[in-house]
Amino acid sequence: MCLSMSIDDMTATDIASSAGSGDPAVGLRAVASLRQLAEQLESLQVDRARDRGSS
Repeated sequence: MCLSMSIDDMTATDIASSAGSGDPAVGLRAVASLRQLAEQLESLQVDRARDRGSS
């Protein structure tokens, strides 16, 4: 993996792999990106559940 690659250009698999990096800066950026992705996915699923009548 190229370290100059932007997190925005990486796949979820690449980000998850980077989270285990030996370089703390790379790992922490990846963890932050995974947290943001998880929040976006949660929001998407909540919207879908509400659209289907769940509370």
